[in-house]
Amino acid sequence: MPPLIFWKGPEFSVTDLVDYLKGESIVRMQMSQLQPFKKNIRFGEVSLRLCRYIMKLPEITQKAEATYGPAEDAKLW
Repeated sequence: MPPLIFWKGPEFSVTDLVDYLKGESIVRMQMSQLQPFKKNIRFGEVSLRLCRYIMKLPEITQKAEATYGPAEDAKLW
């Protein structure tokens, strides 16, 4: 898979950083893909509940590729 860019122009800018920190850009997509995962573990009469979040990577990868496309003209380094 080629690298993806989620900034607006061929080079990363301050505006792109501000969008990222505000939860825009790829962050919103990633956060929307988080799904709660809960598991109960019993120890006799006591129960422990683990709560985590998971992300289905194949789905987010396809969505990111469709939204942002490959970094053909971007300066990556």
